[in-house]
Amino acid sequence: MAIKPNSKPTSKPTPPPSKPLPQPGPTSKVGFMDIQVPRPANPPPEFSSDSQRSKIRASALQDYFARNVLNGDQFVCPYAADCRASHPTNFYEGQLHHVGKNFDLIRNGRPFRIVVCGQEYGQPILHQTLEKRYRQVAVGSGQERRFSRTPGYRTRNPHMKGTTSLLRLLFERGLGKNHEGEFIRVNGAETHLFDAFALVNFLLCSATAGGKKGDSTPIMRKNCGRHFQAAITILQPTILVCQGAGVANWLKTASAFDVRPIGAGRGRIQKGELDIQVLEFTHPAARGNNNWGWNDRTPYLLGTVEPRVKEALRFLDCTP
Repeated sequence: MAIKPNSKPTSKPTPPPSKPLPQPGPTSKVGFMDIQVPRPANPPPEFSSDSQRSKIRASALQDYFARNVLNGDQFVCPYAADCRASHPTNFYEGQLHHVGKNFDLIRNGRPFRIVVCGQEYGQPILHQTLEKRYRQVAVGSGQERRFSRTPGYRTRNPHMKGTTSLLRLLFERGLGKNHEGEFIRVNGAETHLFDAFALVNFLLCSATAGGKKGDSTPIMRKNCGRHFQAAITILQPTILVCQGAGVANWLKTASAFDVRPIGAGRGRIQKGELDIQVLEFTHPAARGNNNWGWNDRTPYLLGTVEPRVKEALRFLDCTP
């Protein structure tokens, strides 16, 4: 699906003061190091959205799932029997994706569609429709929760806190805890980051070993790889973020996508109309030094996620 690029917004930068004062970023104590967290030097870019195209994509995704996975409350996946047989206990079927209302964005005159991918939902919930998942992510986590402890609000879990930081970097809002920093201007209106991306899982059914720990089988990954490929083909992301080494490995082994390395933790998929830059990270809730979901200043977030996202944006700007 081709998108006619919008023209670049024209705005004059604010001239610097005659005697600029130094503006050091706040210093955060992490282990034995003081890490400088720089403030964004320029105002964030303004985005435009093709809301009609977002609706078309959402409708196409809904049609695919209704025919092949979940039709209302009826689980219609043709691979259901094989997958259940491969993991007969703790099997939770039909858990669909979140797609923001402003998923189809234009940044600097180019398509800017962000998909963040995890392994599986991991919750004992059956038949999670697209609409239910949207309300859970955009409303339940985006509007009704906060990044850090705030009176009157619940706090997001490490996974969604890490996802918040990731989106702030991708949308050039800068890292931080403030709720106001989680909004971008789309067509002149304020839009929350969670309404401007898609959150998907490679698996549309969760198999656990008790609790939330994933315990999927090779048969499940092979079968769901087909659904994953169909969803990605419909969504056509320009950036696909893998949260966890398992997801990055499944993308290369359990789907028909050929991921060509283009840098450390970065790859590229070029197939038909797809031209996707792939970013690989640990899961935000990973343990130890690989965690980037506890707060906005973990070493992995500052040393790996932030520079890799900046490389991805530069690549996007320079790619014909």
